[in-house]
Amino acid sequence: MNSIPLNEDYICRRCSRVFPTCCRLSPGMQKFCFPLSPHEIMTIKHYLQRDDFFINEINDKDFLTRLARLVPVSRKAVQTSFPLDNFHRRLKVNHDGSCILLGDEGCLLPARFRPFYCRLYPFWFRDKRLSYLNDDSCLAQKQVRKVRDLMLIFGADPRQLKMDFHLMMDNLGLGPNG
Repeated sequence: MNSIPLNEDYICRRCSRVFPTCCRLSPGMQKFCFPLSPHEIMTIKHYLQRDDFFINEINDKDFLTRLARLVPVSRKAVQTSFPLDNFHRRLKVNHDGSCILLGDEGCLLPARFRPFYCRLYPFWFRDKRLSYLNDDSCLAQKQVRKVRDLMLIFGADPRQLKMDFHLMMDNLGLGPNG
């Protein structure tokens, strides 16, 4: 096995150039982009000084099913926050499926301005335990398969990941305070 690169920007930039992954979607997968909260939109809007980076996407049954599988709340809580046939906001993607905020050198946003989902990826919490979202297209996961090794690659702090996860859930109305 190769040595583990300890640079999130490096691994993400390399990955985004060659794989359909978190920043570059396969055709037809756009509707499953993770929703943005109003807080995230305002933060990004303030940083970019523009608001052309998101679109409204309908809450159809496929989206709600996937979201309910992903988030650790009841299906009813998902439906309350994202009513069927209503809309949520998500990042725009270009014609090739790449995120509108993906540049030649990676994300155009500094880490602290990125959506929570982007800050977390590929990490996730299941039953309050840190894990990761299994993605065969993720270059980091092609190198290692243990949470602790992925944390080394991304230079991730488990406390920060947990805090970002809870903020994301709260801001989407899916946390205990939502």
